[in-house]
Order: sequence, then C-alpha cells, then structure tokens
Amino acid sequence: MKKSFLLLFMAFLFKANSQTYYVYSDGNSNSYTLDEMKLVYTPVNPEESSSGTYSGGKAKRAEITIDAFKNLSAMLDKAMSAKDQQQEKREMGTAQIGKYSKGKLKKKAILKMNASCKKKIEDEFKAILK
Repeated sequence: MKKSFLLLFMAFLFKANSQTYYVYSDGNSNSYTLDEMKLVYTPVNPEESSSGTYSGGKAKRAEITIDAFKNLSAMLDKAMSAKDQQQEKREMGTAQIGKYSKGKLKKKAILKMNASCKKKIEDEFKAILK
C-alpha cells in the first residue's frame, strides 16, 4: 500500500515538472522513473517483496542531460515496440514500462524475463545511478 501511494505521489511530482516521463518496474518491482532532468530509483523494501526478505537497496536519484533523456527514452520506446520481447501478463521476473504524457498513461508494455532489451535498459539505468 505504501509503495503504491509513493509511486502515485512520484508520478504526480513528475507530472508537474515534465510533459513526458517513463516509469519502469524491474523483475523485482523496483521502480525507475525517468524524465528530462532526472532518473529516480525507488527500491522495494522487505515488507513489499513477495519473499518478505528482499530489499532493493537504497533509493537513488541522478540528474541527467537532455541528450541522456533522449537516448534512454528512445531505448524505452524501442522496447515498447518490440512485440517479440513482450508478453501479455505481468509475472515475477518480468519488467513493465509505462510512458506518460501530461500525467496520463499513453502506452504500456510488459517485457519478458529474458528479453535482451530488459537487460540493456537495466544496465544503463544502473550505470547512471552509480
């Protein structure tokens, strides 16, 4: 419940600052929110995890350039268009991408657990948040 509220609150904050933003949830439901100025990582805590023990670590935030945003958004858009990398239902290990414009969900995709674009996206996010 707390995480849902936090994600909604973060979406509201991003809506106020950005026309287009993305919310990416990895295979453990850790969340990455990207807009033209920043990348924010919101980890799962043990109480929210399916095992009751998993922790995604500490929350992080990184300022980014407009060029970095363009590169990352192109990567996310490409993943949302790659139907062979997607599946219909969200299951453990899959990732989900939501693209928002002016605070409204415009497009959503669920990436397969072993999708090559999933690994690329997560590696890029982790490199930025070092």
